[in-house]
Amino acid sequence: MTGDVTALVADYLTLRHDLGYHSPGQDRYLRGFAGWLDHAGHKGSIPLTVSLEWVAATASADPCNPGRRLTTVRGILRHLAAIDGATEVPPPGCSARPVTANLRTSTPTPSSPNCCTPPPG
Repeated sequence: MTGDVTALVADYLTLRHDLGYHSPGQDRYLRGFAGWLDHAGHKGSIPLTVSLEWVAATASADPCNPGRRLTTVRGILRHLAAIDGATEVPPPGCSARPVTANLRTSTPTPSSPNCCTPPPG
């Protein structure tokens, strides 16, 4: 996969809009994801760990925000994985936040035990 992620997301959003799908909130998340990757100098395929780092990097106090971010980036990651098979898509059931009895005190981290992690090796 070549090109900056911002350009790839712009193409993806154009496709979604041309198909009649408009969601300003998801558009904002996707542009934020792309900007975060480009700012970090990311090039090439997007590994699962990188996506989960962005999901967990939210400054929002809303405990549902990591889940919304994860759900939103799955779409672009599926799209990019069709272009470049090395891009990893978080599987269903993946959570970027540990499941606890008190969701307001949980801290989203890619290393939490309830988070998707690539297989060892």
